[in-house]
Amino acid sequence: MDNCKEYIAQAYTDAQILGLISRCDPIHLQDDLRQEMALIMLQQPCEKIVHLKEQGKLINFAMRVIWIMATSSQDKFYRKYRRSDLAKASSYIYSQTAGREYGNIANAALLKLQHKLTDGDIEQHHEALLFNKYIELGNSKEVADYYNVPYHHVKAIIAKVKKELKTLIRNQ
Repeated sequence: MDNCKEYIAQAYTDAQILGLISRCDPIHLQDDLRQEMALIMLQQPCEKIVHLKEQGKLINFAMRVIWIMATSSQDKFYRKYRRSDLAKASSYIYSQTAGREYGNIANAALLKLQHKLTDGDIEQHHEALLFNKYIELGNSKEVADYYNVPYHHVKAIIAKVKKELKTLIRNQ
């Protein structure tokens, strides 16, 4: 049993694992992703962990677990962590439509953001990440500093997404 924990601890600090996690967005969820990977591995039968380690496949297994958690909207990690970003976006949409019948409007806008995040291309995913961080932090400058990207880029993306959402809202 001690070997299992030792092997999982080695995977937890492995350079390949750390490299993969460092490429996952959003950045503020990277530590959570790593923790969840360790929990999933600890839930595996000890024999499986030992067998994977002996075959030199433990790191590949851990990387696959991370990849599934980071990219699948059906995964528990997504539902637990990433969906909360969409909830913040939803609150913003509700605040922008205050005083109007906004159930259908907000749902349509939220679906648009969710589509950008999960089903859209990489550019749309990027837009949704920046907009969600904008919702969380409250201004474009902080988003630019957080992601270490040019302020004007963030400002342009936020304006684009706002315009898309306003157009969507007006058409509802």
